[in-house]
Amino acid sequence: MSKVHKDFHGALSCAFQFLDERYGVDILDKFLEQVGRNCYKELISKINQSGLLALEEYWRKIFTLEGGEFEISLDTDSITLELRKCPAILHLKSVGYPIYKDFCRQTRVINSIIARETGLGYSVESYQEEACCIQKFWRIK
Repeated sequence: MSKVHKDFHGALSCAFQFLDERYGVDILDKFLEQVGRNCYKELISKINQSGLLALEEYWRKIFTLEGGEFEISLDTDSITLELRKCPAILHLKSVGYPIYKDFCRQTRVINSIIARETGLGYSVESYQEEACCIQKFWRIK
């Protein structure tokens, strides 16, 4: 399995803080939207080709690689990720990196791009202090 360098989460957290303080949350959101469209282009394409199974494969790979504690539920019309221990937030806490006050914003904004580009609905319940979240995508009927 590939090696992962979790310190990039610290760099992201600092970047989010900088963009918010210097330019405001609207610019931070625009940055995250660009990330969503560009960095997740391949995932979006795979979801459009293979459906929710592609998202399951992606989540399973990423959270296994990063050492997250999670459960994925998939049926024909929806997928749910219950991330019980977010590896990004736990790493930031363990090494003492500053954590942007709304670090989980990236998940909400990027998931909105993924949903928009794939015709899916989505929701995110994030609990940053507890380092956990529930992410859902579903087919819009």
